[in-house]
Amino acid sequence: MDNVLEGFQNSICEWIDDRVLESLSDTTGTWAAVCAGLIFGANSIVVKYANIYGVSVPLLAFYQYFFALIYFGLKLFRQRIPGTSLLLRNPFNWVAGVAGASTGLFYYCSIRMTTPSVAALGLFQYPWIIFLLGLIFGHQRFLRKYIFNVLALWIGTLLLIGTKLNNEPVLGMLCGFIAGVSFAIYLFSLQYVSKHRSTQLFIIAISALIAFSVSFTQLHAWHSIFAWQNIIFGLVTSLMGQIVTFELLIFAGKRLHSTLLGTLTTTELPSAMILSWLIWGPPPSLLQICGLIIMVLAIVWMKFAEGS
Repeated sequence: MDNVLEGFQNSICEWIDDRVLESLSDTTGTWAAVCAGLIFGANSIVVKYANIYGVSVPLLAFYQYFFALIYFGLKLFRQRIPGTSLLLRNPFNWVAGVAGASTGLFYYCSIRMTTPSVAALGLFQYPWIIFLLGLIFGHQRFLRKYIFNVLALWIGTLLLIGTKLNNEPVLGMLCGFIAGVSFAIYLFSLQYVSKHRSTQLFIIAISALIAFSVSFTQLHAWHSIFAWQNIIFGLVTSLMGQIVTFELLIFAGKRLHSTLLGTLTTTELPSAMILSWLIWGPPPSLLQICGLIIMVLAIVWMKFAEGS
């Protein structure tokens, strides 16, 4: 009888430990996704300053991936990496690399051709796109709370942007939308990339190869490749737009499903807009404040609904 009771107590303790570890994993994944969004938002301000100082999109992308390759290469320096062929066979590794490069290039082009607000409006179509990807490819259940959440984020985004699109170039808005589609695919694919020590370097290498290929087509920009502003802005955007955020998203992508991950990373838009208001003004309107509140409430509600 004592053995039975002891076995029952051990089972209860193991169940409680598993639940605590699962809850802790979800919490850390949540904060990682939120922080990634905030850093992405701050990075968009850096990109805007880079445009002001005349740094071209190809050179910015070149340095961004150049420093990222150095970082992830040093992480694996002198490590014996077994089974690297698994990286080549997993299609999601390739998808993540291509989508990552596409997101940065199209988003930066949209910022240059329009304004950060208009570019963000295109980029932030990704929550409903990643929701569709989860339904079609991720076999996620169709829940009304997801529909409500995506609609709330979309309404909040429109109010927060507060920009008239009549006079904006169609090509610039299209680039922003393509960046949003690419970012949705990128976030979705991170859930299925290989659990391998060199996965990060492999994905960044694919993105870097694409970015380098694009940058070499713009030879007129290479006369100032060693200008101090190119190197500094490239290093900062590499840290904020690739290295730190990539580590956070890889961490979060293994702990959260695609819809929740896409929701939590929308903290990028409020972060970028608040910093824009503080740096360049003008003060936000009542509608923009309402949009910010709706977005924050949608993000908080989504997390609590997920927990229930």
